Amino acid sequence: MSKKTIFYLKWRGGEMSLYHFIVLNLGGLYYITNGLYDITGSDSVELNDARIVDKPTNKPTYPITICIEKKPGPISSKVFDEAFDMIKDNFHFIHSLPTGDEYEIVTILGEDCKINTASDNPTNVFPYLRNLFLNKITPQKNCKKRYFIGRKHSITNNNGTFHKIHNRTILNEEEFVSNLKKYNIECIYLENYFFKEKIELFNSAELIIGTNSSALTCLLWCNTDVKVIEILNQGYQCGNGCHYKLMCDTLGLKYYRYSNINEDNYGNFSIDNNSDIYQFIENIIDY
Repeated sequence: MSKKTIFYLKWRGGEMSLYHFIVLNLGGLYYITNGLYDITGSDSVELNDARIVDKPTNKPTYPITICIEKKPGPISSKVFDEAFDMIKDNFHFIHSLPTGDEYEIVTILGEDCKINTASDNPTNVFPYLRNLFLNKITPQKNCKKRYFIGRKHSITNNNGTFHKIHNRTILNEEEFVSNLKKYNIECIYLENYFFKEKIELFNSAELIIGTNSSALTCLLWCNTDVKVIEILNQGYQCGNGCHYKLMCDTLGLKYYRYSNINEDNYGNFSIDNNSDIYQFIENIIDY
């Protein structure tokens, strides 16, 4: 009897942030789709199961069964379900591996970041993820929306536990948001939207402004005429802040960085009313 193949996407921190979930976990779908099963990495949890095989016995047919075991963290299981519901014609998602000898398991690392802290294979993985989900919505035309991605509800990881403490946040965010209104820039909080709605919001935008935040992962689905302003100087504790510049450069989006800020140890900062960021924004809008 032919065995049913389950592709087990190894833990890639998908519950930690939207970037981890979309790029590192869902990025593994690129490798599965293209029959690349021997990708290895150093920071994934190994699965111990006698049913593991190096590659599928038979060529996979759609929908391909995918398992990602959710771990505790700020990204809820609901996000996992919503994302896979959009691509259910391509992939059937399960939260845990079933028992039974009628299954074989192929373990897939997902996208890695050993060489580049953002993605080792952006030229393939970013366009793949972009097209995979854009094909499930009606792309926006005549995009006129301007959004600031608010972050006052941010959550950070502290030695494996999650606390509601600010990080990479504009401390006087309400004042900043009020000042943005004269440019018809609306503040949105992505946690208030379903996964599909996040994609649609970004796809409808002509301008996206945000601090260094995993919410900017949704730049994957912007129209190509969008202008992106990332507010970032030194950043927060790790990485080089290259994630979203790399994403924009790869996808051909117009990227600008505003760096005239002084961040604290958590990447937080304030923007006063006399800041030159407003002239910076005006110049880009009129560019």
